[in-house]
Amino acid sequence: MNRKHLATVTTFVLVAGSAALGAGESHAGTAPQYTLKATPVVKADLPRHHDLLLDGRNAGFRTTSTYKGDGQYPVSPCMQFGWKKFKPNTILTRTYATRDGNRAAAIIASFRTHKQAVAAAEAMGKALPGCGKRMVRSNPDLLTNFREYNRTVTLRSGERARVNALNVTDGETGNHLFVTTGVTVTGTHVELVTMGFDEMQAVHDTRDMVSTLQRTVRTLR
Repeated sequence: MNRKHLATVTTFVLVAGSAALGAGESHAGTAPQYTLKATPVVKADLPRHHDLLLDGRNAGFRTTSTYKGDGQYPVSPCMQFGWKKFKPNTILTRTYATRDGNRAAAIIASFRTHKQAVAAAEAMGKALPGCGKRMVRSNPDLLTNFREYNRTVTLRSGERARVNALNVTDGETGNHLFVTTGVTVTGTHVELVTMGFDEMQAVHDTRDMVSTLQRTVRTLR
C-alpha cells in the first residue's frame, strides 16, 4: 500500500478473540427467544444519528446517506468482508459524519432464519480481532503502534454482541485514531455499527460501542 497519513489510511469508504457470539462475558440474562417469521429490514431499523455515543454522550454525528446494499467496500477498516458473502435477503446501510470529519456507518442485513443470521454474525465477529496487526502490517513505515480490545458481551435486552476497539498511532504526526466496531443479532437481522474518530488523545476501550449497541439494537420478538 502507498504511504499515507493515518487519517487517509483509515478513512471509511462508508458505502459499503475467537469466542462465538453465544459465549463470553455476560452482562444480562439468557438471550431472548425468537418465534416470529423472518421480517424484512426497513429504514426505521437503522440507528439514528444521536444513538452513536462517545464517552457516553452524543458523538455529534449527522446522517449523510441511507441506501440498499453494503457498498463496494467494507465500511470499517477492521472488516474483512461484507454481508453479501452470506447471501442475505436484504441489506440496508446508513452513513454518518461529524462537522470535523469523524465518520460512522451502520449496516443491517436480513436473513431467512435466526440461525442464518447468527452464523453470519459469528463469522463477521471472528474476523474483527487482529485488526491492529493487519493495519500496521499494511503500513509498516507509517503506523507505529496500536492497542486493541475485543469482547463478547450480552446487551441489556439479551442479544449477544461482538465488539472490537482499536487505537492506532501515526508515527510521523503523532496523531491517534480510535476505531470501534460492533456486531449483534436480533431475530433474523444482523447489525454492524462502526465509528472512527481522528486524533483521539485518550485510550478508549469497548464501552462506547457497547453503549451504542444498547441503544441501536432492534428486537423482533
